[in-house]
Amino acid sequence: MVKYEKENRFRSSLKEGLSYISNVISAKLFNQIIGSTQRVIDNIEDRIMKIQKNLLRKILIVQVFWLGIVLLIFALFFFIKDFFDWNNSISFLFIGIIVFIIALVLQFGEQNK
Repeated sequence: MVKYEKENRFRSSLKEGLSYISNVISAKLFNQIIGSTQRVIDNIEDRIMKIQKNLLRKILIVQVFWLGIVLLIFALFFFIKDFFDWNNSISFLFIGIIVFIIALVLQFGEQNK
Protein backbone atom coordinates (compact mmCIF):
# COMPACT_ATOMS: atom_id res chain seq x y z
CA MET A 1 0.00 0.00 0.00
CA VAL A 2 2.82 2.39 0.90
CA LYS A 3 4.64 1.54 -2.31
CA TYR A 4 1.50 2.28 -4.32
CA GLU A 5 1.08 5.67 -2.60
CA LYS A 6 4.71 6.59 -3.31
CA GLU A 7 4.31 5.65 -6.97
CA ASN A 8 1.05 7.57 -7.14
CA ARG A 9 2.65 10.71 -5.61
CA PHE A 10 5.61 10.42 -7.96
CA ARG A 11 3.32 10.07 -10.95
CA SER A 12 1.13 12.98 -9.90
CA SER A 13 4.12 15.24 -9.23
CA LEU A 14 5.67 14.19 -12.55
CA LYS A 15 2.34 14.83 -14.27
CA GLU A 16 2.01 18.27 -12.64
CA GLY A 17 5.59 19.17 -13.55
CA LEU A 18 5.17 18.13 -17.15
CA SER A 19 1.84 19.90 -17.38
CA TYR A 20 3.42 23.09 -15.96
CA ILE A 21 6.31 22.89 -18.43
CA SER A 22 3.96 22.26 -21.35
CA ASN A 23 1.73 25.17 -20.26
CA VAL A 24 4.72 27.53 -20.08
CA ILE A 25 6.05 26.41 -23.46
CA SER A 26 2.66 26.55 -25.13
CA ALA A 27 1.92 29.99 -23.64
CA LYS A 28 5.17 31.37 -25.05
CA LEU A 29 4.61 29.70 -28.41
CA PHE A 30 1.01 30.84 -28.63
CA ASN A 31 1.99 34.42 -27.79
CA GLN A 32 4.61 34.37 -30.54
CA ILE A 33 2.19 32.79 -33.00
CA ILE A 34 -0.54 35.28 -32.11
CA GLY A 35 1.87 38.21 -32.46
CA SER A 36 3.18 37.06 -35.83
CA THR A 37 -0.28 36.32 -37.20
CA GLN A 38 -1.48 39.73 -36.01
CA ARG A 39 1.41 41.38 -37.89
CA VAL A 40 0.55 39.38 -41.01
CA ILE A 41 -3.12 40.34 -40.74
CA ASP A 42 -2.21 44.02 -40.25
CA ASN A 43 0.08 43.87 -43.28
CA ILE A 44 -2.68 42.31 -45.38
CA GLU A 45 -5.18 44.93 -44.20
CA ASP A 46 -2.76 47.72 -45.11
CA ARG A 47 -2.28 46.27 -48.58
CA ILE A 48 -6.04 45.91 -49.04
CA MET A 49 -6.54 49.55 -48.05
CA LYS A 50 -3.88 50.67 -50.55
CA ILE A 51 -5.50 48.58 -53.28
CA GLN A 52 -8.91 50.06 -52.46
CA LYS A 53 -7.56 53.61 -52.59
CA ASN A 54 -5.83 52.97 -55.91
CA LEU A 55 -8.94 51.30 -57.32
CA LEU A 56 -11.21 54.16 -56.25
CA ARG A 57 -8.79 56.69 -57.70
CA LYS A 58 -8.67 54.82 -61.01
CA ILE A 59 -12.46 54.50 -61.11
CA LEU A 60 -12.80 58.24 -60.52
CA ILE A 61 -10.28 58.99 -63.28
CA VAL A 62 -12.15 56.72 -65.72
CA GLN A 63 -15.48 58.34 -64.84
CA VAL A 64 -14.09 61.83 -65.40
CA PHE A 65 -12.53 60.64 -68.66
CA TRP A 66 -15.83 59.24 -69.93
CA LEU A 67 -17.71 62.36 -68.86
CA GLY A 68 -15.25 64.38 -70.93
CA ILE A 69 -15.77 62.07 -73.90
CA VAL A 70 -19.56 62.40 -73.63
CA LEU A 71 -19.32 66.18 -73.48
CA LEU A 72 -16.97 66.23 -76.47
CA ILE A 73 -19.40 64.06 -78.44
CA PHE A 74 -22.25 66.44 -77.65
CA ALA A 75 -20.05 69.38 -78.63
CA LEU A 76 -19.21 67.64 -81.91
CA PHE A 77 -22.90 66.94 -82.49
CA PHE A 78 -23.89 70.57 -82.06
CA PHE A 79 -20.90 71.74 -84.12
CA ILE A 80 -21.87 69.44 -87.01
CA LYS A 81 -25.50 70.42 -86.71
CA ASP A 82 -24.80 74.16 -86.72
CA PHE A 83 -21.76 74.38 -89.00
CA PHE A 84 -22.83 71.95 -91.73
CA ASP A 85 -26.55 72.52 -91.18
CA TRP A 86 -27.22 68.76 -91.03
CA ASN A 87 -30.24 67.26 -89.29
CA ASN A 88 -29.97 65.23 -86.07
CA SER A 89 -30.00 61.78 -87.71
CA ILE A 90 -27.10 62.47 -90.05
CA SER A 91 -25.09 64.13 -87.26
CA PHE A 92 -25.51 61.13 -84.95
CA LEU A 93 -24.72 58.74 -87.80
CA PHE A 94 -21.51 60.65 -88.53
CA ILE A 95 -20.50 60.64 -84.84
CA GLY A 96 -21.30 56.92 -84.60
CA ILE A 97 -19.10 56.17 -87.60
CA ILE A 98 -16.24 58.20 -86.10
CA VAL A 99 -16.53 56.41 -82.73
CA PHE A 100 -16.70 53.02 -84.49
CA ILE A 101 -13.54 53.77 -86.48
CA ILE A 102 -11.74 54.88 -83.31
CA ALA A 103 -12.80 51.64 -81.58
CA LEU A 104 -11.51 49.57 -84.50
CA VAL A 105 -8.17 51.39 -84.45
CA LEU A 106 -7.87 50.82 -80.69
CA GLN A 107 -8.80 47.14 -81.08
CA PHE A 108 -6.18 46.55 -83.77
CA GLY A 109 -3.64 48.42 -81.66
CA GLU A 110 -4.34 46.04 -78.75
CA GLN A 111 -3.90 42.97 -80.95
CA ASN A 112 -0.49 44.10 -82.18
CA LYS A 113 0.95 44.33 -78.66
